[in-house]
Amino acid sequence: MYQPLFGINDADDTSVQIESNNLGYNERDIQSLALKLDWQLEDLTVSFITASDSLEEILGGEQFPFSRANSANSPFGENNLDGTQTQYLDVNSTSYELRFSSNDDEDLRWIAGVYHLQTERYLSTTTGLDLGLGLPVIKTEPLGPDSISPTLTFNADDNDNKAYAAFVQFNYRFDEDNDLSIAGRYDMDKRSQINRSPVEFDANSGQIRDAEFKKFQPKISYTYTGIDNYSLYATYSQGFRSGGFNQNGVGEQASLIGVDGVSDLYKAEETTNYEAGLKALFPKQSTRFSASIFNTTIDNQHYFLFVGSLGAQVLTNVDEVKLIGGEFDFKTTIGESLDFYGSVGVTDSEIESFSLNPSDVGNEAPYVPEYTINLGLQYTAEWISGWQNMVTFDVNRIGEQYWDTGNSSARGNVDLANLRLGFNSDDGKWNVNLWAKNLFDTKYNAEWVLGGFAYPAANRTYGIELRWNME
Repeated sequence: MYQPLFGINDADDTSVQIESNNLGYNERDIQSLALKLDWQLEDLTVSFITASDSLEEILGGEQFPFSRANSANSPFGENNLDGTQTQYLDVNSTSYELRFSSNDDEDLRWIAGVYHLQTERYLSTTTGLDLGLGLPVIKTEPLGPDSISPTLTFNADDNDNKAYAAFVQFNYRFDEDNDLSIAGRYDMDKRSQINRSPVEFDANSGQIRDAEFKKFQPKISYTYTGIDNYSLYATYSQGFRSGGFNQNGVGEQASLIGVDGVSDLYKAEETTNYEAGLKALFPKQSTRFSASIFNTTIDNQHYFLFVGSLGAQVLTNVDEVKLIGGEFDFKTTIGESLDFYGSVGVTDSEIESFSLNPSDVGNEAPYVPEYTINLGLQYTAEWISGWQNMVTFDVNRIGEQYWDTGNSSARGNVDLANLRLGFNSDDGKWNVNLWAKNLFDTKYNAEWVLGGFAYPAANRTYGIELRWNME
């Protein structure tokens, strides 16, 4: 929904109902195959893992501003928006991993290996006129003026990604109370993109772009278990998320309509994290808990933008973001049948540097709630002979969060409840679960994008799951 069309622009406002003169569609065909082989030698284990995955997806729906109008009677003028949009995605990937690991009963334990991932992806995105004749299905070719929805814009590209990695980890046990872990991983990601848009839609048709992203990521952890029932640890680590290409030409198109800062290429995201914490286990009290604090710096954080008038979903970068916070979780058994569990997470986020919009420095980072709280009860009993029954009820609160770097509108606290009733046969062959999510039908926006694009969360949903184990 596009809120400003109704005179509002508020991440907390759920009063506007989804409107459309066409029923959208989304079809997926997913195939996945994996194989793992292990060879147990005298002093080590050799593992080979390979997987092949494919995804073909086609979707279509209303175009900005997502009203009941069609192109002829659009609130922005005849044949000006309120049309159709489609997206077609075809992805095929194959991965290989060769891994060597030592025996677990040695003071010095290690694991090392190499990894390769080959991905081929075709993506096309279109907008078109809504003539009141329904939504088109467009994959690799635009539709002409005599179709049910003549194509207005057509962006398409072929992407060839090759990722390589090598990794190693050493764990050394000094004595029964002290363990040190040192690890490292080197990633290299080579990406190539060819503009497959027809020349009549994009003068840069046939353009080839290449980029390479690489980083070494160290990790060091120390664990101390010399205090009864407690384990203490401290960790330093670096992380990496590869950059990539937005759809070819989207940066120029976004600039033409006043959305600056969008680039066809977005940078790799790099993270540096310090964490310390403890874990505790008290068997006599049937209680465990853990607590941790962290300090994380994210360079070039990936930031999602939706450009509604182009039907474009793009990524850009925030130069530096700081996250400082802590987490606590616990579980305890009351009596013989009732478990009480919960967790709390608190995060203070701040944009430290943002060259695109320097005025946003000091604001909270997008997508990061100030805190989360989860509490739950699980009751176990045997109501039916030969069956173990479990009733689980949990509630969680998501604290206030912003969706954009300018902190233009915050979604307030969201409280949700879920319920599950399970029946598990004693022989392990049958599992039946009845479940309900968002039990009290809380109304809130699951997503809100700068400019007033709101996506309402799912209402109360419920269902049944049935599983049969043939073994």
